[in-house]
Order: sequence, then C-alpha cells, then structure tokens
Amino acid sequence: NCLFHTLTDTRNMDVDACINEYNSVIDFFSETQKQLFDFIKGLNALNKNYYKDASDNFEAALQKGDRKLDVLIKEYLVESYMKQYKFTDSVRIAENAIAEYEDRALYLRAMNTRLSIARVYTTILKHKEAFEQVEYVESFSKQFNLDILMDQCRIIRSEIHFLRKEYKHTLKILRSVKDIKSKYILYPMFRTLLMIKHEGLNAYYKMIVDTKQDQLSEVGFLIIKVLMLWKNPEMDEDDDYINSLHKLAELSVKANYQEFVGLTYNLLIIYYREKRKYKKALEIADEFLLHKRIHISYFAVYHG
Repeated sequence: NCLFHTLTDTRNMDVDACINEYNSVIDFFSETQKQLFDFIKGLNALNKNYYKDASDNFEAALQKGDRKLDVLIKEYLVESYMKQYKFTDSVRIAENAIAEYEDRALYLRAMNTRLSIARVYTTILKHKEAFEQVEYVESFSKQFNLDILMDQCRIIRSEIHFLRKEYKHTLKILRSVKDIKSKYILYPMFRTLLMIKHEGLNAYYKMIVDTKQDQLSEVGFLIIKVLMLWKNPEMDEDDDYINSLHKLAELSVKANYQEFVGLTYNLLIIYYREKRKYKKALEIADEFLLHKRIHISYFAVYHG
C-alpha cells in the first residue's frame, strides 16, 4: 500500500504515519523487506523535494535485499542526485540503468531514464545533447502512441526554451501538454506566465492557491508563492514575502535542492540590498557560498 502511494505520489493516504508505524517493527523485517522500506522512504522524500533524504534512503536500499530491484531504485536515485547537482553520478547511474532495462526488454523504463539524462544536460546548459535524448524518446513514443512520454518530452523542451528566455515559445509548448501531473506542469506554466507578465497570471496563481496547493510539496508551493510576491510586492502582507523566502531557503538547504538554493539566496541578497541592510546581505552571501555545490549562472527567473 505504501509503495503504491509513494510511486504514484497520491495524497489520499498518510504515508508518513504508515512509515512511522513500520519503523517500530523494522527489526522483524527480512533484508528484502528492509530494502523495500528504504526505497519507500526515499520515494516519500523525493515526492516532497527532499533530495538529500531521498538519496540517503536510496543508497541504503542498494546495500541490501534483492538485486533485481536495484535498477528501479537507481532510476529514482538519478533524479535525487541531479537535483543536488551531482551530475556525473547521475549520468553514470542512468546509463547503467538504461543498459539493464534494455537487457530485460523494459523499454518504457529505459526511456524514462533517458529523459533523466536529458534533464541533466538541460540543467548544465548542454542543450544539443538534451535535444538528442528527447528526440530519441519522442521517436519511440510516437511509434507506440505513448502520450505520457511525449508530455515529459514537451516539458523538457519547454525548459530549454525557458532557459533561452524564449518565453512565448515556452508557453506554446506547455499548452500542448495533454495529461501530466499537476506538480510537473504548475511551476513551469506559472513562471512562464510570470516572465511574460501574462494577463492570466493572477487567475492562474489563484487557481493554484485555491485548488492545487495540496497537490504540491511545501517546497513546490513556496517557490510559486515567493516568486509571485517578489514580482507583485503590493500583495505582501506582514512581511509574508521575506518570511516565506527564508523558509524556502531553509528547506532548500535541508533538501540540498541546488537550483532553489541558488534562486532563494539570490533573492535574499537582493531584498536586503534594497532595504540597505548591507551587512545582512553580506552575511547571506557568505552563507550561500557554504551551501552552493556548483555555480550555474542561468537562474532564468532571477535574471528576467
């Protein structure tokens, strides 16, 4: 039951409470059960964007149990490493997983993993290599009418055009997405509407707050809220912006979510400079240096 709800990221079950109950009887588990339990804890953390906790649990799962399950664990480990900017490890593990999936004729999972490599290349701005991976998966998807894979390819293509600041083209691609979970489409669509100052931005934000907030992780919702308040300071009430920004920075550091570490700390520095609190801005900058893993200077939302 726990495995199903974490794999599908459905929110109609208290997975945390279930995990806590299992923790009290973990000593009675077989090695395979312990492996599965670590995998579930990793998936639960991944769904919350807690990438450090996720990778810690996936790594623990790989040290025990049934070796046949390892390749599935590695598939998710790739994502948690990528968000922590562990790019070399991500690509190496992904390539090994693809080879094993193809040996087992599990081609759909192999294609999913190829898209993970495409996301790595997108993040490090190797767009040509990212497009090559996406085009490979698109060819496979069209052959077998796999709309879910095609939608993931569209999301990655939209990310590349967003990073190039081609916002209108980004929006066009996002609007062609047919059916994908809210947590994958909401942030890309929101930030694109934000950057082009679209007339529908306020309505879209209200829709997220009113109907989609429970489908997002705390980190996922906070980034949307912070960016909305940043671009619309008149909406800020009782220092809601700076409090939310500090909370997002705290969660991003805990999760080792490197993209949001960079984005939030840059916004904090800007905030304190604008308030002429230069000592505080310098303290934030020094703290940022301790937490950033690799400097990637795109931060397209920030620079926009």
